Amino acid sequence: AGTWILVQGASVTQCMVTALLQLLKPAPLEVEFKGWEFIDAGFRQSSFEPLWEFADRCKPPHTRAKCPARYRHLSADPTGGHSDVFRITYIRTRIADGFDVQNQHFLGAPWDGRRVLFMQTNVQYIYCWRMKQFCRFRDDLKAAFDSESAMLRAYEEHWRAVIERALGDYCTRPGTDCVVATADFFSPKAPYDRLMPELNEKLRGVLASQGESAISLLDNYAVSFAASHEVMQGHPSHFVNVWQYQRLLHLLEHKRLREEASAQLAPLEEPKFQACTSELSFGDDCYRRTCTGACPGPSGFAGMVQRRCDWKISGDRNLTRAGAADNTEKRETSLAPFEMDDQRTESEPETKSTWRWYHPVLLVFCTGVVVRELLELYLAPRPVEKPGQQPKSKSNRLRGLGFARYLASLHVALTHLSRQGQMPKWRILNFGFTWVPWFFMLSGFVLAYGRLAKEKAKHEGGDELEKGLTCLTPSSPTQRTRATESIVEFFFNRLAAVYPLYVVVLMMTYLELGTPLKFFPVQALLLQSFLPTLTERLPQLHCWFLSAILPFWLAFLPLFRFLKSQPQWVHLVILLGTVGIGCLPEGFGTWFQGHRSGRSTCSADILVILLKFNPVCYFHIFVGGISLGILLARMRRSAAATIPCFLRYGCSLGYAILIAIFSFHGLATPAYKLSFRLGALAAFQGLILLTLGLESDPLCRFFNLPILDGLGRYTFAQYLLQFQVQRLWDRANDPCYLIVLLGISVLLTNAIQKPCEKYLRQRPLLPGRSVAAVVLLGLLSTTLLHSPLGAMHNAWTSGDDSAYLPTGFEKVFAGLSYGDGRLGLAPQATGRRPCALINPSLAVHGKSLLVAARCHADWTEGTCDGFEMLETRVWQSDLYVGNALHLDELLSPTLPTPLALLEPFDGKTGEAWTPCPRPPVRFAANQTTIQYQTIGVEDPRLLVRRRQSSSEVILTGVSRPHGSQNCNKDVSTVVGKISDLESVFSSRGDKATGTSPSIQLDVMRVSPYGAEKNLGLFDHEGHEYVVHRVEPFEIWRRASGMQGAFQRIFQTSSLPPKLGRVKRQAQLLCNAPVHVHGGSNPQLLPRDVLIPGADGTAVWIGVAHTMAVRSNGRRCYVNFLYLFKWVEEAAAFQLLDVSSPLPIGQWHGGGLSCSWASGLVFFDGKMLISYGVCDEASGVFSMDKGEVKKLFAS
Repeated sequence: AGTWILVQGASVTQCMVTALLQLLKPAPLEVEFKGWEFIDAGFRQSSFEPLWEFADRCKPPHTRAKCPARYRHLSADPTGGHSDVFRITYIRTRIADGFDVQNQHFLGAPWDGRRVLFMQTNVQYIYCWRMKQFCRFRDDLKAAFDSESAMLRAYEEHWRAVIERALGDYCTRPGTDCVVATADFFSPKAPYDRLMPELNEKLRGVLASQGESAISLLDNYAVSFAASHEVMQGHPSHFVNVWQYQRLLHLLEHKRLREEASAQLAPLEEPKFQACTSELSFGDDCYRRTCTGACPGPSGFAGMVQRRCDWKISGDRNLTRAGAADNTEKRETSLAPFEMDDQRTESEPETKSTWRWYHPVLLVFCTGVVVRELLELYLAPRPVEKPGQQPKSKSNRLRGLGFARYLASLHVALTHLSRQGQMPKWRILNFGFTWVPWFFMLSGFVLAYGRLAKEKAKHEGGDELEKGLTCLTPSSPTQRTRATESIVEFFFNRLAAVYPLYVVVLMMTYLELGTPLKFFPVQALLLQSFLPTLTERLPQLHCWFLSAILPFWLAFLPLFRFLKSQPQWVHLVILLGTVGIGCLPEGFGTWFQGHRSGRSTCSADILVILLKFNPVCYFHIFVGGISLGILLARMRRSAAATIPCFLRYGCSLGYAILIAIFSFHGLATPAYKLSFRLGALAAFQGLILLTLGLESDPLCRFFNLPILDGLGRYTFAQYLLQFQVQRLWDRANDPCYLIVLLGISVLLTNAIQKPCEKYLRQRPLLPGRSVAAVVLLGLLSTTLLHSPLGAMHNAWTSGDDSAYLPTGFEKVFAGLSYGDGRLGLAPQATGRRPCALINPSLAVHGKSLLVAARCHADWTEGTCDGFEMLETRVWQSDLYVGNALHLDELLSPTLPTPLALLEPFDGKTGEAWTPCPRPPVRFAANQTTIQYQTIGVEDPRLLVRRRQSSSEVILTGVSRPHGSQNCNKDVSTVVGKISDLESVFSSRGDKATGTSPSIQLDVMRVSPYGAEKNLGLFDHEGHEYVVHRVEPFEIWRRASGMQGAFQRIFQTSSLPPKLGRVKRQAQLLCNAPVHVHGGSNPQLLPRDVLIPGADGTAVWIGVAHTMAVRSNGRRCYVNFLYLFKWVEEAAAFQLLDVSSPLPIGQWHGGGLSCSWASGLVFFDGKMLISYGVCDEASGVFSMDKGEVKKLFAS
């Protein structure tokens, strides 16, 4: 039928596929780049006539049940009878361990021609280690990649398993070629410049270890590195992608020629691509021209790969029979963009650049709200002077401040969104934070001027003080005033204007983001700016200014009464001091930049947070605003001729200087991030306020327009809602966001803020009810989120499923008779840090039941050197062993089984076993060095090995190597014999008798894949075996002796169908992809336990579990039993069956999801399964032996 190429990889690989399709298809490809998980296209080889296209967006895991349309397409024959077909299929596979499943489907699909498997991985491994939010479809790797070495080791293990599987099966089939590509060049920045080549060297090493291999290696990194200027956002350009495909097809053609020539051709030599930049001259850059914002259609690399580049290469590049390419001529490349049709399809992906159905509805609605509000402002009645009427005195109202307030608030919001990548990265959008201290100045300014204007109006005979003097908030309703207003009443009148809408938006934010509620009271009571360790960690961080302004309102009346009687020079000194405090030397700027947002562990970080958010650091600006208001009131009483000339145009001058500072490099000092906060710009910002008050600047006439001035009413709501509206609108760099933000702000202002403020201000003059109402609202919101609504919120965000069972669980559980509860264990008092006994293992020794458990504790210690943080994360795991004399003792928490501390020592040196610490890891992004320290051995497993005249107790576990010689290695599986069982049997009661038992540990070499703590050890006919994996089912056997290495002797991918059903049930419970792991050491199935299909003399039963990582980072487990036996005729093992999920852990609040089985025995007529629960406790599941068969019933 021709050639069919299956390409697997992530977005970089998809760029290659799309680039080739754009060249092969005469018209632009109809499918778009973003969102596609599967693309399949066919062409006539002779004419490149498109025969079919198929694509879908079915997200991982790419199973037949989840993506039925895809597998129906693969199972069909789309060639239409044509024999000369070139077919290319792309499947988005981000991690290498997913290649094998897709390869199997590919090879099982009908196709009579040649097949090519192309596999590539890129930056996803690094993302899953450093940037967890980008590890979207493999939550299990977020926890597994806890260090760089763990990530590199997993990368190597994944590729080794893929290549071993490929060489053992499909890559050696006739008519099948396999190609593996190195990861492309990603970025010159650290750590990608170092890690990407290191990943590629790992891949080269895995291939080299296989000797002469049927798998070809294509060095994509060399090409993309040579043309690194053609890489944007980590993705190569159209030109580079086509270049890569030329090399791939060149390689495949060379292999075909070698096959036809009976291997007489010389091996293909890779060109030295680092020198190719000197051989290529780029006449134009298609990539740059198609990725700018001026281009129609999508932008970025996604838009680039959707446009073809028509390019030519001068000179011939003919493949000779010697296999060499003539590349001595200089190539001239001319690139020109192909204008693509920007008409969108119905199935457009849901990305941030996409218009969804609700976008036009929301935009039209908000536009209507804004237009209606502006019309009301424009048509509002204004006082008209009658002919012959004596003109009134000049109004005391400060017009124009509303629009100035709106512009400042908008600049702050756009700066926040620009830092998040939601708005353009313009330099002017880096300085929105400078308006926050201006709001403090504005508050003091309008409050001081308002009170002086009120006194003037009373003195002149009742001029009405007009609206509009409230900081950040819309004007207040008319209210009765008192001759003397108390500090408390003044404070709560200010608070009433801002608190209702603030607390409503805060509650919405906590519910929307699923933020833990323990910090909600801090923000509900406006305490965040006073608690530096919490300030930067809370949602709605930008509302800290409300917390900081509270003490200013309390101090205003005494300050005002003192300052209003002071002479002019005192106020000028205050204003000069306000500016002078902000003028910091250059060293402060570099020191301040050492802080990372969210860090509050070091004293230097605390100091920075105090400087950024504590009210003390802005008090001088508030006082400066009061002086400015007093000066304005005095100047307005003077004649216009006395106003200095520079004040006549002060508003225009102030804005011009600020725009210049914000726009041009060199005008802002190195310390601007701190100095601008503390008042360095107060002179220019104060000049704007003063000139707007004097109304002398021509710009004031524009600001005084009723439509613009009225926008100040919605400034506070706009400031609060900036992030919520952006998450709702979900479109980056979209100016329509401003309309939607204003429309929603108008709605909430009119629906919540104004009614609540009016209600609270219309109380009697005594502040009792008004105070009570505001306090009650804060307490009510806190109580609401901590009671029924809070319980619902916690259940929603925590993933607690104690009352939830997916379909199929109930039927199994309903027909069973079993016991399940806490395991009664009492560790020996040792004086060490308190810990929790978890993950117990069981073994029968004579008439006693041995128990081994791990006592777990973890904590973090930190020290600081300036902004540098050295954090030590300690993971302590002590081993405890004991024996239960009878079953009731084990099952009774009131009569617990005492356990003695097991002291491990190194078998080679005789020293106490001390795992060496892992190398420290430095995270430059937040200036933290983390030292991981593990104490002890994790997850013990007991095995009683019976000899002819005696028996011995074997214990395995996982630990880092002992000593410092092998510290470069990661964790290892360790094994040893408990040397003093008598001390285990005698250490009963509350006090230990005799010495503690000890165990000699040695490293157990099980497999080249590294340590595995879920191994299942068992003996058969004098040999030691281990169940290494359950999926695929693998059994390894020790070569000889205690120190001998294990070798894999059995592996099968033919698994019972019920295992797939258990995994599907686990996915329903966990709502995440699941992986199968072992659990306990297998036990010989007693002969009186009759299970259909489990016939034979050597049948073992073990317990395993599925593991998934939920979106909230918590692990989720489902446990089940599995049966396997030794088949004498075939001299091999056979996996027989798996059980239904086990109903363990329901007594604990975590339910099924955080319990995983670690031990299994048959004792005293029952099957006992021990398990750990949520790293907090141990449990035991008991069932009569006669009931076990029900777990395996269909």
